[in-house]
Amino acid sequence: MERLALGWVLGEDTRLWLGRYHTALDQWNRKHHHGAYLQTTIYRPGIIEFEEDGGVIPAHATGISLQKTRHSAKHMTYFTLDIGLGPELTPGRLQAVDILKPGEGDHQLLATLALSHHAIDTPFDDSGLFVGYVMIPSSINGIEQAQLNVVGAYSNYSHDRWLLRGSLMRIGTELDLSNGDKAEDAFFYAYLQPEYRQQIDWTFYGRVEITEWAANNLYLQQIPEYVRQRSLIGARYQLDQTQALKFELANLDQFGQRYSQATLQWSAALP
Repeated sequence: MERLALGWVLGEDTRLWLGRYHTALDQWNRKHHHGAYLQTTIYRPGIIEFEEDGGVIPAHATGISLQKTRHSAKHMTYFTLDIGLGPELTPGRLQAVDILKPGEGDHQLLATLALSHHAIDTPFDDSGLFVGYVMIPSSINGIEQAQLNVVGAYSNYSHDRWLLRGSLMRIGTELDLSNGDKAEDAFFYAYLQPEYRQQIDWTFYGRVEITEWAANNLYLQQIPEYVRQRSLIGARYQLDQTQALKFELANLDQFGQRYSQATLQWSAALP
């Protein structure tokens, strides 16, 4: 069960959610959720992949999420505060709370705060800031617990047929080791994704993802599927109002291996 939440309307522009939801770290989780059709590309940026696919910051949390919107004549501002239970570090990946098995695993505090600004006249343009603090218990021998401190920003800018997406974040990692030592480190991650819509049916795009200062990061070494570097180009063809066909060529760098990839995807939105 990826998401299950109950919501309350506390005011005209305020919502309170209780359950399992997507975190507000970066822009991808709340905009696209698990909808392959909703995103232009086939793959999500590596750092915000879902936990079971090599993501290294939490994509899901279980707890409460407060969302508030402020409107003006030409602008909208969104505010999101998440407080809940984050993932557990297990061999090879993070493991989010399974709400169908609520007592399974060890999960502790996750808190994120996000602010974003949207222009009424240009609906594709928005910018945001986000911060997060996550305590991650570990079931890996030699590691008792990990703590993440995430600070980042994203922006989308459109002009004519062009759309440019980008994000930059710093992730501080602190690991409590079984021998009493601490392993403190930090790394940076960024992606840049230009898109060009040639016609209504065709969109051409690319993306570059970079992870820096991560070569000896002990936390990242526990999640070898994490895509540290990636460059891709692709094309999306809109078959009809609810179906899309995508093709991508990519070069990837994961922990200890590099390879090339060609991917074809059909996606649809159910009526």
